[in-house]
Amino acid sequence: LNWAGSVLATEKGVQPPTISDSVLVDFAGTGRDINHVASGFLHGFTTDGLSPSDALVLPLKVYMVRATPPATRTQAARMKQLGVKQQVVLSDNWYFGYTSSFLPGDNNDWSIWDTFVTNEVNEIIKKGITDNVEFDIWNEPDHPYFWPRPQDQILYAYYRAFNIIKKMLPNATIVGPSVSSNASNKVINFLGWCKKRNIVPDVIAWHFPSNIVAEVQAVRTWLAKNGLSNVKININEYTLGTEQYAGKHAWLISQLERAQVDAAIHAIWSDQSTGTLDDILTPSYEPKASWWVYKGYGDVSGKTVTTTPGKNVDLFAGKDSKTKSINVLLGTKLNLQPGDVKVKFAKLSQAFPGFIPRGRQVSVKVERIAEGSGGALSGLETVYEATMPMKDNFEVLISWMDPHDAYVVHIGQVPEN
Repeated sequence: LNWAGSVLATEKGVQPPTISDSVLVDFAGTGRDINHVASGFLHGFTTDGLSPSDALVLPLKVYMVRATPPATRTQAARMKQLGVKQQVVLSDNWYFGYTSSFLPGDNNDWSIWDTFVTNEVNEIIKKGITDNVEFDIWNEPDHPYFWPRPQDQILYAYYRAFNIIKKMLPNATIVGPSVSSNASNKVINFLGWCKKRNIVPDVIAWHFPSNIVAEVQAVRTWLAKNGLSNVKININEYTLGTEQYAGKHAWLISQLERAQVDAAIHAIWSDQSTGTLDDILTPSYEPKASWWVYKGYGDVSGKTVTTTPGKNVDLFAGKDSKTKSINVLLGTKLNLQPGDVKVKFAKLSQAFPGFIPRGRQVSVKVERIAEGSGGALSGLETVYEATMPMKDNFEVLISWMDPHDAYVVHIGQVPEN
């Protein structure tokens, strides 16, 4: 193996015959601070907030949780201790439930809705957590399960709730519309409706983008053109039920970071409020492959590094000036054909300008996050590890045989003897 050429990270010695995809990590530029904004979970903790344990939470650098009003209140102390932001879904505590025969505004009766919103906000105020809670008014108001009424009715419910919350808490952070998708330009249409009435949410949110980068860019462009660049963007549910595996989780995280969203939250499809962090832990709190993906994401620290995705593979990379280390998380879509994935590194000397690593050498380690059968995973498989002479441009070839898997690459100083 030659540093001037490439490093081949094979899986158990299998060398596939083709280059399946190619990605680039370019160390030129300063990058932006890494805050792990895609490490968010919906109903992922137990209602009391006590599970899972710190040992399973801290490595993931959790940024935000989304929960019911009762859970938001009972979890508040733990979330503050962990430094995790909270988003409360007011509609999750609606007196009569989503399938009720009575919903806000039925029979033109708004008094119950107004009282409900007022009471929920008062509970947050009494808990003393208004500085750490965002108010999401209604979940998926475009979905017939969550809102089987005309859209005009839920829009007026949002209008009333917005004004009640802002009157009670002028600095409150309001989230909306949290629609189930951005089909038919729902998000921008909602923003236009809100702008005319001066009730634009502080955070614009929607679920399950079909094209994360393009949709976020379109909304951000609209916001800028309309003088609303201060509005944040949160994909407050991502990962479909068919996407619960390591390779896709890593790809989605990379896409969310590429779009530079302000926050993103993993959706829940089973195990609600059981403390499995949306099923990335087993019922007995053992890490699955996807837990290791979020741990790998948490390990990417410091400043972002410029990356270029491939056709199916995407990646997120960071450089930490304190530890002089580089970490990369890689994921893929299922269309990836078995073969070598070429990871090209450029301008390594610019990662930490002026810094010369010990012995002018660096260590390179590639690990596989194996999805397997989807059960517990005790650790990662090292598929390549070596010490190499320092060189500006080089390649790592990963033998990527199963698109359900994800990979991490670590580059750092050679340990002292």
